[in-house]
Amino acid sequence: ATGYWEINSLQEGNYEIIATKDGYTFPSQTCALGNNENCSPKIKPGSVLDIKVVPNNWKPAKQGENVTYTITVTNQGEETATAVVLTDTLPESTTLVSIEAMEGGECDADTVTCTLPDLTPGATATVKLVISNAQAKSLVNKATVTAKEYPDDVQITWTAVKPYLSVTLSDTPDPVSTGATLHYTADVDLNHNAPTTTATGVQLVMHLPKGVELKSLNTDYGICDTSKLPTVICELTDLSIDSPEAISHITVHTQVLLNDPGLLLLTHEATVKANEYPTHTDRERTKIAIPEGIKVDIAFVIDVTGSMQQEINGVIKALKAFIAEIEPSKAPLIALIVFTDDVKIEAFTRDLDVLLGAVKKLKAEGGGTCPEASVEALLIAVPHTKEGGEILFATDASPYADAEVEKVMALLRGKGIRFNAMITGDCSNESDWNQLP
Repeated sequence: ATGYWEINSLQEGNYEIIATKDGYTFPSQTCALGNNENCSPKIKPGSVLDIKVVPNNWKPAKQGENVTYTITVTNQGEETATAVVLTDTLPESTTLVSIEAMEGGECDADTVTCTLPDLTPGATATVKLVISNAQAKSLVNKATVTAKEYPDDVQITWTAVKPYLSVTLSDTPDPVSTGATLHYTADVDLNHNAPTTTATGVQLVMHLPKGVELKSLNTDYGICDTSKLPTVICELTDLSIDSPEAISHITVHTQVLLNDPGLLLLTHEATVKANEYPTHTDRERTKIAIPEGIKVDIAFVIDVTGSMQQEINGVIKALKAFIAEIEPSKAPLIALIVFTDDVKIEAFTRDLDVLLGAVKKLKAEGGGTCPEASVEALLIAVPHTKEGGEILFATDASPYADAEVEKVMALLRGKGIRFNAMITGDCSNESDWNQLP
């Protein structure tokens, strides 16, 4: 059920929102009121009959390996929970290996359900669930617990999967300072569950971040072409798992120099393919060191890829109207942050004319294919925006599939930041795509 309530005539300031209802838990929230603006918190209830699902490893699961989930049901209420039933909806294209109630109870493998013992206040029950997975896409597991006395509780768990042929990027240091050297490692691997034991025609394509200079590149098992920078193409040795002596893993080392002082985030992308296996892509995002003390009143976070010129023009129009209404001496401290596949700061100022000039200079171009680094840009903007501040956000693209959307929303709520979004499209619309050269 949904509901709505409104409180009027409150003075400016921060207010803590607390909700209570028998059988439910509600996280407290903070509302920041000011400048005649409303605060609209969304309160999501949870059951006091709590369910938690933990995979045996938070790292990506290897394709072809079993995945184990430990499911814990806890009675956080004040009365005994009876008729407790756990039901699990397995990830698509997986099969059940086993399901077991660890502290008593009965489980049915056909329906993937467990009838658990009555739970007194504070008591827990644990179920061990093992599944077999032979597909490469992320696993989405849904676990539901019901009881006579309490509302249902549901937990959905996402587990990334590393396919049979994969590439994994890593970086050091992270964060990195401007002018420093950054080391990337690309690990190409044919895992030992692969149904075809040899991968031939192995090619690794890396797209280095903008704003860096390539200093060195090496691998013991292949030849890399750097004539088309920032794209690097490596033809690698065939991979095999036929014997312990066979080469099933290849590492490519890359050293780059960060020489663009305006960048806030680097995105390095690598894709591997072979004749016998589909392509796999990984991205490594490296933060640029920013002094922790820097906090702004307002952050403009703008997508500047090739399809965004109309939206940028809209930002210019809105900024002109804002400048016309405010006394220059009362201008807030503002950051202008732009993003494509990377994130960069274009201005940090109280001078609104300087800010307007910086926005006017923005040119919508490039950016690679949809999606873009929108969530990554927000993860940089939020920590450097004051509590009760404001973020103005504009994009026409979806975030990356592995973007930490929930983390961003939690950070925004935690600091009481007003989030004004101008979202004019997503990656389902081909007109929002930006073609690579």
